[in-house]
Amino acid sequence: MQVIFENLRFLFQVDMSDADFGSSENQAEVLEALRELDEQSAILASHGFYEDSAGVFLASVLERYSLLLLRSYERGEPQRVQQLLYGITDVCIACHTRLPSSRDSPVAKQFVDSQAAWSLPLNKRARIQVAMRRFDDALSTLETIIESPKFADPVVLEDVLRTYLIVNIRVKGDMERPIPVLESVEERSVPQSAWRGDVETWLVSLQHFRDMPFIGDPLQSARDVIDASTSVDFPSRRSALVDNIAASSLLHRYLASKPSSAMEVSEAHYLLGLAEYRIYRDDWLPQAELYLEVAIVLAPDAPWAMPAYSLLVEKIQRTYLQSPGGRLPPEVEDRLRELKQAIDGSKPSSASLRIIPSG
Repeated sequence: MQVIFENLRFLFQVDMSDADFGSSENQAEVLEALRELDEQSAILASHGFYEDSAGVFLASVLERYSLLLLRSYERGEPQRVQQLLYGITDVCIACHTRLPSSRDSPVAKQFVDSQAAWSLPLNKRARIQVAMRRFDDALSTLETIIESPKFADPVVLEDVLRTYLIVNIRVKGDMERPIPVLESVEERSVPQSAWRGDVETWLVSLQHFRDMPFIGDPLQSARDVIDASTSVDFPSRRSALVDNIAASSLLHRYLASKPSSAMEVSEAHYLLGLAEYRIYRDDWLPQAELYLEVAIVLAPDAPWAMPAYSLLVEKIQRTYLQSPGGRLPPEVEDRLRELKQAIDGSKPSSASLRIIPSG
């Protein structure tokens, strides 16, 4: 991981410098870094550095992106290289924000404190700070964005606030810090608007979880949170964002404890897929799909297997069929058929669960 980090840091430094990826100035060093990144990412993916399903999946995505980076650079496509490089930050963010972190990465401090990093647009700087595990720095940058009149549009602000809440809740376990920030957003929002209603609901949820912290079995707590958020008549689909982030945090921690019950692990993946889909409805990184598929594979006879399959199909169709002429790739259709056959061919399970609508 250290070698991967060092190569990514070098590539970001090149991108932030005056010499872009199309320049011959750093060609030999860039090519060496890309080759080493590709090699180390392949080792990470093939050797199972992570023991959890999400970690293995994210490592495989990193491997694919690293190879695409190398091939794009070899073909002389500097803009494509830059695009893929910042796509890798999404993979790093998804991995690094799953579980609590007691401290920020000390090895990344000098890099994120550099003049080049501070000269980046705020959105890009925040992404790099989270990707490099400089969470306190990222929270400060995100708060600057949130408080700036330039980012008052809810369409722009929604993604920033989602990242801000994920870092606070999942990484820092802090329900208090976001409250005054969201109160400020609420004050600036248009009265009676759907956006203001969402922010008000997020504040209620944060205050509730702050005053009544989770105690006991994280899987049961996640069940309760998702069940409660489903039964409430929220102003909009976004309104349950804090609840879904809190539930996903509990579920990630539960799975990290390596539980022995395959049925419970399957249920946790189903609930996590449901929560992730609600958090990132149109995310390009197919995390929700992964969790839902694992839930089915582990327990095709479970009562949540068919709801998991239905939600999986819905998410995949949103990914592939939104544009005119879009269609499912043959390999995706084949995999969905295999999963459906596994469910249809299994015997009913004795496990019980009140199925939660996808919402």
